[in-house]
Amino acid sequence: TPRPIADLLVRTSFRALERSSASASARVLDPAAGAGVFLLTAFRELVAARWRSEHKRPDTQTLRNILYDQITGFDINEE
Repeated sequence: TPRPIADLLVRTSFRALERSSASASARVLDPAAGAGVFLLTAFRELVAARWRSEHKRPDTQTLRNILYDQITGFDINEE
């Protein structure tokens, strides 16, 4: 998926979640991760949402928690 399209889809989804104040705690699943374009954009959005909700820059442990607990992706590659 081209990055501009992934950015548009992920950001639109997160703007909808912001209306219900759920963006910082959202969980993302990409069942066809491929190169991970959606997951990278989602990670950036989750970090930004956490920063806005906690009013401070996320530290290393928070970034790890987001990465390990809120983002999941898998893909099947026969090679």
